[in-house]
Amino acid sequence: MTQSQANGSSVVRRWQLADSLKGLRERAGLTQEQAVGELKKGAGRWSAAKLSRIETRVHRVKPREAEHLLDA
Repeated sequence: MTQSQANGSSVVRRWQLADSLKGLRERAGLTQEQAVGELKKGAGRWSAAKLSRIETRVHRVKPREAEHLLDA
């Protein structure tokens, strides 16, 4: 596998993660605002804009952020 193929597959995995996180939030019946409210109860700095950027693949989600999202 070439470097560009490896980078391409990691991008696809990040996109899939963003889609999965958004789907899980929606299946839990939470709006972005409600999810941010829950996230603010824990660690980290959360805003509706940050969550939106994660879900629209603008912001690369960090492992710790993914954990917080899954906990919420």
